[in-house]
This record gives sequence, structure tokens and C-alpha cells, in this order.
Amino acid sequence: MPHSTPIDTLREEAQRQIQLLKQVLQDMQAQGLIAPPAQEEKNRATFDTDSLPKTLDMLDGEHHKLQNLEMVLAVVGTMKAGKSTSINAIVGAEVLPNRNRPMTALPTLIRHKPGVLRPRLVLQEVAPLNQLLKNLGKVLKPAKGQAPEDLNQSDPDMAELLEQIRQKQPFQTAYEGEEAIFQFLKRLNDLVRLCFEQDDPRAAFPFDQYAGVNTLPVIEVEFSHLKNTSATQGQLTLLDTPGPNEAGQQHLRHMLKDQLAKASAVLAVLDYTQLKSDADADIRQELERIAENTGKRAKERIYALVNKFDQKDRNSDDADTVRTYVAQKLMKGNVLEDHVFPVSSRQGYLASHARNELARYKRLDLSQPWVEDFGNEAFGKRWEKYIDTPEKAQNCADELWEDSGFAIPLEKIILQAHQNAAFHALHSAIGKLETTSKNARDFLKACVGAQEKSVQALENDIAALQENIDSIVQVIQNVEHSLADELNLMNKGVEVSIKEAINETNAALEKYFKEGKRIEAANLAHEKGSRKPRKKKDKGKAVDKLPATRDLLLGFRLFFDPTAGQDSNDSQDFDPSSPVIEFKHIEEAREFQQRIEDSIQQLMEASQHKINRSIQQGAESFSSMLQSQRTDAIKKISESINKNLEGFDIEIRQPQLEPELLKTSVSSMLEECIHEKTKTVTRHRRQKGVWGTVCRWFKTDDWGWESYEDEENYFQIDLRDIERSTRKGIAVLKESADEVMQQEVQPQLEAVIEEFFDVFRQKVEHVRGDLMQNLQLLESQDKAQQQAMLNNALRMSRQAEGIQKDCANLETALAALPAVAPSQPAPIHEMA
Repeated sequence: MPHSTPIDTLREEAQRQIQLLKQVLQDMQAQGLIAPPAQEEKNRATFDTDSLPKTLDMLDGEHHKLQNLEMVLAVVGTMKAGKSTSINAIVGAEVLPNRNRPMTALPTLIRHKPGVLRPRLVLQEVAPLNQLLKNLGKVLKPAKGQAPEDLNQSDPDMAELLEQIRQKQPFQTAYEGEEAIFQFLKRLNDLVRLCFEQDDPRAAFPFDQYAGVNTLPVIEVEFSHLKNTSATQGQLTLLDTPGPNEAGQQHLRHMLKDQLAKASAVLAVLDYTQLKSDADADIRQELERIAENTGKRAKERIYALVNKFDQKDRNSDDADTVRTYVAQKLMKGNVLEDHVFPVSSRQGYLASHARNELARYKRLDLSQPWVEDFGNEAFGKRWEKYIDTPEKAQNCADELWEDSGFAIPLEKIILQAHQNAAFHALHSAIGKLETTSKNARDFLKACVGAQEKSVQALENDIAALQENIDSIVQVIQNVEHSLADELNLMNKGVEVSIKEAINETNAALEKYFKEGKRIEAANLAHEKGSRKPRKKKDKGKAVDKLPATRDLLLGFRLFFDPTAGQDSNDSQDFDPSSPVIEFKHIEEAREFQQRIEDSIQQLMEASQHKINRSIQQGAESFSSMLQSQRTDAIKKISESINKNLEGFDIEIRQPQLEPELLKTSVSSMLEECIHEKTKTVTRHRRQKGVWGTVCRWFKTDDWGWESYEDEENYFQIDLRDIERSTRKGIAVLKESADEVMQQEVQPQLEAVIEEFFDVFRQKVEHVRGDLMQNLQLLESQDKAQQQAMLNNALRMSRQAEGIQKDCANLETALAALPAVAPSQPAPIHEMA
């Protein structure tokens, strides 16, 4: 008997809970508690004849994934966002074709299968497709002597499909190799297009036959980046989902929603060039719903690739700005900032494909179409001159891989998902189990409460709930007013910090002005004393014999009077009121400027800290206010509901607030303010000739000297330049603070409000919908039927509550298990 691990034990228990919950849901339907969906979305019950089968199908999918501990990473993206290219980059081969038209009629699984170097596609449920081909053969059969005018025969791809239908060639259960897979997926998509052009119900595509994870097409292939990684308990599978905007096919929106709900985690592919547009609005909306329904682990299982980042120019947002924008504003806080990765999927795919081929065959096959794309991207127009050299091709492939930015998400998402697949599969299943069991418990509580009421009393309850829903609007307005007050306080804190920074830097500059003038005057006095002939030798004055002592004493005098030691004839050389300070040596000037910069930088960093503290305190105050409003609102509505529905409660998680703080670097704000100058100076030297020699012998101070002019370099610091540079730095600090407030903090706080109250309103609307559904049942039943339904609802309610508690215990047990630390895979070119 094989050894059982903690993962195996948790899996078995999770599968058992799934079966128990499915039984409760099926009993709800069998006992007549499930009605058709309401016409208006706001009146829909938690479960109806439309949503219940999808819930059961989702649970079946989780049970199937648990069997192999399969972690399914759904890859989503709009058409042309680069979804297929991103999957190919992850795999290291072109397993999915790239066409300008839609290529994902059905969601397709791409499963990592060690040792399978040539991809193979398996479709166990092929019978519905082949039956459809037979039906189309009858539907498309034209009348005698007539051509099918409604078919687009000018399309070569469609012509091939029509020929397959005429020849009665069925689809196979397996296809091997890139070309065969490409042809199958192409035919499958063309088949969907063809079906949508028909009015005959016999030609309807059997989407319902492919709702389960175990019925979808599966491509099995070894992911080149996972080769030689340690074996794990579980397996990683990518799910290629249909884009909601592909060919305007509305069914794809529903498929996207259903498949995302079934996935263990989600990788959204966004187009960097379209971030500010509404192209990905549907994707973002579905991800928001996932986050709402997944609970506290939502952010842990959502990632984003920002594709086409190689198209960034010098005026575009940089990587850090993109990460913040996508996480906080675009995705409304539903994805963590370090889960956003700017990449080039095209570069990543071409590089990984080339590295994979070089590892296997030591060369690239120039006859393959993708090699030309790689050559142009890696080498340029003259790629054929270099690509046949394996060493050059390897180096360029490695560099292109580095440029693509794909190495980081590969490690952070794919490698970790692979080595923790068992954990992810269990987290996904347990999270969905807990959410579904809570929904079932609440639905059944509403049923019990409704069955114990008269029709009139139930109508009153529904009306009261509607008043509660309306009252949420007033709560939202109160919270928004409080938000405006908190933002105002934050902005005032920023303004105070900036004013303090200006005052403190002004004081620092004034201090350094005085110090600089003392240095300049001391240098000037020393320079004049060394280059002018001494008038008279005074043996009684020790300072004349000790220049250093003289300069020291002069320095003390200059501390109190910067003009001390100057002759009236030299006033043009030194202006104590001028902002320009002169230094004889560059080292002295640099040291002086560095001291100023260090002081100002400390002041600005302190200001930045104060600004961040204002933001943090404001966010904490807002969070506390929201928590209070949340508690009051939930308590008020729960009390209202509990007057009529005993034991009912509303559990809505507190939105997580993570304010973006100011991260501006102040170290490089100050500019270089040292300027090198040249001036003409008068110097003195001994005269040449006999007279000069005689005077030198007698060491005269005033005889035998002559004057001459010379060029001398010196260095200037204009404190006005430093002041302008400093003010510019403070302005940058202020602009950065304003940008953080307007583009990051405020949108995130608003998103928190929107997220909470949307979930809150939806929850209360579901309770109201549940009561309305039960009202319809009450009106159609006699007393005996009502009593029987009440007894059944009580029994199932207790069962659902027990399952929900067991699921919470499962989650606690799973959280106690250590996750696997991902090991680093060897570089692809070492995996041959």
C-alpha cells in the first residue's frame, strides 16, 4: 500500500466534501427549491435553474483536478493582446497558432508532460463534433442545381472545412505535431463560425458538451523551461481561454466567465499600447468578480503580463509606473503590484523557441518560418549571415530572452506554480468549496425563514430588504464624504511638509552662504599674502614667520567679519554680498557642494518621510472609518433580516487597503553647480640680471622684484544655481506627491469603497431574490407541501453549514503545510 502524504489526506477529504456538497445542491433541486431565473439581474436568487448546473459543473471540475492535483492557470486576454504568443513563450515552442482571426473556439488545455518533446493534442469527447459534421452534411446540402449562397466559399480555410464535411471525414481523438494541431484548431474555429451562420437547430455547436474541464481538448508537451526541474506532487496545466471580443461571438463571454471560475489561478495578458483604452474592460470585469467570490486568497492567484512593453519609447511609462497603474488603477487593487510583469511575449517566444531548438539539435532549421522572425528580431536585416553560427545564435537568443523580461514571470509564476501545483489545486478547490457551501447555507436559511412565514409577512420582509438596499446608497454617500475629508487632510499634510522643506532649505543655504564667504575670504587673503612682495621684514611679529598660524587667526577674525584682512585696493576681488563663491582647488569646491547636497538631501528625505506618514495616517484613518461604517451597515441590515430570518448573517470580507507611498529618489535632484573659470593675476618674481642676483644675496623684501601677469584657473559655485536646483527638487517632490495622491491613493480608496459596497449590495440583493423565489413557491403550495419543504430545507441547511465548517478546517490544515521553495531550472542551452 503506497505511503499517504498530508496532501493525499487533504485531497481525499476535499473530494469527499465536494461529493457531499453536490448531494445537497442536487437535493435542493429535487425538493423543488430551485426555480427559473428572474428576468431582472437584481432579482436573481443565489441559485436558480441556470446557475445551479454551472455550480455543479464547477465542482465536478475541481474534483477532476484534485484527482491529479492539477493546477490550472487560465490565460486570458483580448484578441491581439498576445495571449497565444505568451503561452508559446512559456512552453518554448509554437503549440498554439497565431492568426489575425479568432483561434479559441473552445478553451484548450496545455499540460506540462515531461519527456513529450513533440506536442500532441488529445480530445476524448470527439463524438459530439463528429455528429455535428453529419448534421451539417444534411443542413448544407444545396437544392438541385443551386450553390449554397450563404457560405463564404472564397475563404480557403472554410473551403477546406466544407470539403471535409462533403467527404464525411470525422475528427480524430488525437493529433501529433505542431502542424496537425494547427490544422485541427483552425478547423474547429471555422466550424464554430460556420455553425453561427446557420439557422437550423441541427447545426448548433454543442458547447454544453464541453463545459467540463475533463471534456476539453488537451495539448500535452514538455515545457522547455521546466525540463530537469525536480519532480512534484501535482501537475501544471495552462488553459487557453477565448477572448470576449473575438469575432463578436457573444457565447465566448459566457465561456470566459465559466472557465475563469473553474481555474486555479489566472494570468491576464494586457496590451501595453492599449492600457488607457477600454479594450480589456471585459477581462477586468471578470477578474473583479473572481476576486469578489474567491475571498482572502483572490490576490494570490491573479497575475498580469503587460505585453508589447518593447514598444515603449522615452516618453512612455516605465516598468514601475506600469506596475503601479495596472495594479492600483486598472485592476482596482485586485492584483498585487509584484504580480504585474511588463514583457515582450514575441521576444520571449522567439528567444525560448530558439534556445530550445539549439539545446536539442545544436542548430536552427532555416526552413522553419519562425526562424526568420527570430533572425530579424535578434540580428536585424542581415540575419542570414550570422544565424548559421550556433554560438552567435545562442548568444543572441540569450540576450533576446533577457530583453523580453520573461525570465522574471517565468520564475515567479510558472516555476512556482509547477512546483506547488498540489497546493494550488487544493487552495483552489477548498476556496471554491467554502464559498459555495456558504452560498448554499445562506440560500437554505432564506428558504427556512420564508417557509415559516405567511405570504403577507414574506412580502413585508422583501419590502424591508428593498429599503435596506436603498439605504446602502446613503451609507455610500457618507463614506464618500469621509473620503473627501481624509484626502483633504492628506493634501494639507503634503503642503505643510513642502513648506517646511522650503523654509529649512532656505535656512541651510543661508548658513552655507556665510560659511562659503568665510572660506573664500580666507583663501583670498592667503593667496595675496603668498604672491605679493613683503613690504618690510618685522622680526617682532611671529605671525609673519608662521603663515599657518596667521591664516588660523585670520579665520577667527573672518568668522565675525568676512571683510577682515582686505585692503581697500582689493575690494574688486571680493564681494561679501555676492552669491558667487570662489575656490582655488576643485576638491575644495566639490567638498563644499557635497556638504550642501548632503544637508539638503537629508531635509528632503525627511520631507518625503513626512509626506508618506501623512498618506499612511490618512489611509489608516480612512480604513478605520470604513470598518466602522461597514460594521454599522452590516449590523443594521443583519438585525433587520434576523427579525424575520433566524440565525441569518452576512459575511463580507473587509477590503484590503495598501496605499501607494511616495518613492521619489531625491539623491539625484541636485545638479552640478561647480564651474571652472580662468582669470589674469599679477605675480611678483626676482628680476633677472646682476641687480636681481645681488638683491637675492641680501634677501631683500622690496628691492630687486618685478611684476608680471599670469593665467590662473579657479572654481566657482553660484549659490543661486544650488537654490534653483533645490527648488526644482522640491517641486519634483511636490509633483510626485500630488501624482501619488491623484493617480494612486485616491483611485485605490475609491476602488475599495466600490468593491465593498458592490459586494454588499449584491449579497443583500441575493437574499431578497431568494425570498422572492420562495414567495412564488409559497403561493403555489398547500400547507402540507410547505411543511415538507420546510423540513427538507432545515435538514439541508444543517448539512451545508457542517460542510462549510469542515471546509474552513481544511483551509486551516492546508495553510499549516509548508509550500515548496522553487528550485532554479538550468539554462535551456544546458538541458540538451
